[in-house]
Amino acid sequence: MPAKRITIVGAGGLVFTPSVMLDLMERPALAGSTLVLHDVDEPRLTLMTRIAGRLRDERRADIQVATSLDPRRALDGADFVITTISVGGLEARRIDVEIPLRYHVYQTSADTVGPGGLSRALRTVPPIVRIARQMEEACPDAWLFNYTNPMSMCCLGISQHTRTKVVGLCPGYLGTERFIARVLDVPRESVRTQMAGLNHAAWITALRVDSRDGYPAFRERLTRLDPGIEPISRELFDRFGLYPEPVDKHLGEFFPAYLTAATDGGKRYGQQAWPAERILAQRQTDLARVRRVADGREPTAALASHEREQVVDIISAIVTDTASSFVVNVPNQGHVPNLPRGAIIEIPALVSGFGVQGLAMGPLPAPLAAHLSAIAAEYELGTAAALAGDRALALRALMADPLIRSTADARSMLDDLLSAHAPYLPQFATRGA
Repeated sequence: MPAKRITIVGAGGLVFTPSVMLDLMERPALAGSTLVLHDVDEPRLTLMTRIAGRLRDERRADIQVATSLDPRRALDGADFVITTISVGGLEARRIDVEIPLRYHVYQTSADTVGPGGLSRALRTVPPIVRIARQMEEACPDAWLFNYTNPMSMCCLGISQHTRTKVVGLCPGYLGTERFIARVLDVPRESVRTQMAGLNHAAWITALRVDSRDGYPAFRERLTRLDPGIEPISRELFDRFGLYPEPVDKHLGEFFPAYLTAATDGGKRYGQQAWPAERILAQRQTDLARVRRVADGREPTAALASHEREQVVDIISAIVTDTASSFVVNVPNQGHVPNLPRGAIIEIPALVSGFGVQGLAMGPLPAPLAAHLSAIAAEYELGTAAALAGDRALALRALMADPLIRSTADARSMLDDLLSAHAPYLPQFATRGA
């Protein structure tokens, strides 16, 4: 098979990048390929290059490894590009939670929807679209697989403003399938699902367990569980008749009645504000582990994540022309007819030598489709605001979110967020208020 060139943009990630490299090195179908690592953090890029070299040598993998601090060079001639960037890092995400909290807005994830999702979009959508535009010049036929959040707004910006083929990937649904298997007490591989909706708020339209309809047994088994296990998901199941994915931490932000002062910020449902200190501490633990692996003081097996990232499987399916099914985020071209056309939706897709082809899923229940359509409109506003540096559009996007309770709060909160993140928002500095 012809050798391929696979570029990871944002390759300094301490969990994602090592896991993908480990998978890549063990994939015979990709032998002879070149892995290109790019990051703006030179020390982290050097660390990942050392990890890549050790993985390649231990597995005797026929994979060349190249690195570049220059994004244009990293993209040159790529067949596949994987984006996993984090503008501002975890400290910026902490701000995305703490500023809205001053206005009694509670967020459990703050990376997809709500003030945190919008704030992250304002600083992330422009650079991710810039990468896609560079791809139009450097590798016009390449596929871009995006893991960067906010998934929907990043992919929407790319699909609306470039010709680059973009697919968003998120492993959240895999955790839901594991949960279903545990509830039914069946092997994980026995469970198959189909779903449709938005990233971090999709809905299982069909559930199969060993070729049988699994919904009746799953519904009955859920009634036996401790009511404190995934209570938001279970209430939404009763409300819409379909079980949601991925987990309560994400879903609660789409239905903010669960995250109010009356619910003690979500604690009544087992939720809490995004735990910045714990996440930051975990990153230090991850960094120490990766350094030990790079130094040869710990086996490379320690880099394996709990859930296999599907991007290497997708690339292999395209390269080998092996038809396989995956869950992806792509523009809605009628796949779900009662969600807005062009909105980024999460659905199954057939992947083969023809590329990634989303499958028609039919309509969602009308009340659910109406709720998700309103969120999609919010994403449209947020994406446009991010690219135009338009404060008025950003305010409209923020006020459209159901987490926001007053216009005055929205104005003040937006001012605070724009000020705190000013180094990452040059597009707003060049425009008047």
